[in-house]
Amino acid sequence: MTTKELKRLELEISDEDLERFWIKVDIPENMNEGPCWAWESCTGPTGYLYFRFNGKTVSASRLSFEIFLGKLLPGETVAHGCGNKQCVNPYHFKIGTRNQFRKGIKYRKKVLRFKEPPCP
Repeated sequence: MTTKELKRLELEISDEDLERFWIKVDIPENMNEGPCWAWESCTGPTGYLYFRFNGKTVSASRLSFEIFLGKLLPGETVAHGCGNKQCVNPYHFKIGTRNQFRKGIKYRKKVLRFKEPPCP
């Protein structure tokens, strides 16, 4: 897939920045079947993905979402529905607020704490 084939919705990104972004992504040949697209560049200390763009550092996941699916509303963010922090496949993301995602993390940790231990 070339950058010329990518649809960009309401996002001001130069062809040069877009090309730099996609060089850092490993998209499998069978991309329509839904596999993760691996980010192969900068990550922060918590494992999340970053890209320098328009003079600032932005979330690579958010940028991927906005390239394909359009701008998020103020206060919205994306979370990895696939559970893979290195994934930038926009179709794997859930949209919500940070507060909503934090509540979900607390709930999952609480539920996991009370699950039966795995069999030996």
